[in-house]
Amino acid sequence: MNILDFFQIQNGIDLEVMRTTFLFSLVISYFVYYKRGFIPGGLIVPGILVLLLATPLKLLLVIGISLAVAITYGVLVRTLAREHIILPDERLLILVLLALSFASLASWFTRIEWETAGLGHLTMVAPALIAERLSERNRWESTKAFLVAVGLTAAFLFLVRIVILPYLPSAYVSFMNGLYSSYHEVEIMPIGWLYFFFGLATFISYILLRVFKIRAVGILASAYLGMIASEPLQLLFVATVVGLAGMMMALFARMLMLAGYRRLVLTALVTGMVYPLVEMLFLVVTPRNFVPFFGLPIAGIMISAIVVNELIRPHRRKVLLGSTVMGGTMALATLAILVIRHIPAFAGFSLFR
Repeated sequence: MNILDFFQIQNGIDLEVMRTTFLFSLVISYFVYYKRGFIPGGLIVPGILVLLLATPLKLLLVIGISLAVAITYGVLVRTLAREHIILPDERLLILVLLALSFASLASWFTRIEWETAGLGHLTMVAPALIAERLSERNRWESTKAFLVAVGLTAAFLFLVRIVILPYLPSAYVSFMNGLYSSYHEVEIMPIGWLYFFFGLATFISYILLRVFKIRAVGILASAYLGMIASEPLQLLFVATVVGLAGMMMALFARMLMLAGYRRLVLTALVTGMVYPLVEMLFLVVTPRNFVPFFGLPIAGIMISAIVVNELIRPHRRKVLLGSTVMGGTMALATLAILVIRHIPAFAGFSLFR
């Protein structure tokens, strides 16, 4: 077997393995942070890079873009720091804008799309998270923690593939493969529009934070929720996942002291357990052509987890206000894009296809 086959998603059971690996990477990242005191390139980055091993060129592009973003941000800081104080949340938004810019250029020249292994466009945010750690003073310690988390996640994936997967009951494997036989990624909108769309979400988030001191649920969460605003079944699916996971997290919040990364990791794990159950239900009872969250299960888990995490934290009223503004704006942007794409004058441009 080709070593790259370990990271490919070819059927339903492969999808479940990759989803489990990604959730395990969150736990590994948290424990590495707990033991070493450094966030390993962002909680989701080790899992993203391990899943990108199926496409080495994309992996190299992510690493190259991360370095480009870190260098560019360093130049900007030296240029602007004398006149402007950049807050941590603002720094991440600036890094995301830079990452989107470099990713769009890389996609334009290489003709490579970023959706991989159900990750959706989490891949485009990974360079920003890596660059954020490279921009800190303790970058070498953070890099070591990052490499440890990536190595442990990759080892877990190999362990599951070699030791556990061959001994799963054949009835369960057949059921999973049959259930997900029609599962596929759905094109939300043309790639050119997606870069514009996520860039717009990042810019609006920055304005809300800088001018009005209001946070939203997250850049990608707001963008994706805006995109599914015109899809009633998708909205119902996400609302069901968020509602069930939110109720479970509300119970945990009463029993445990939850804050920061501990709360986010536990929220992601709870959402990761709820998500496939709701997904199976929708695959059974909805029309055959319906694919939950556009066929991006890992992105769907993280987007839902981010929403739940924001709903259970203190001072959530401002977050709800910012999220409402963001979601409404992105829904209007989605509607505008759909209208523009059907105008004959724009139909011939590749950006609008």
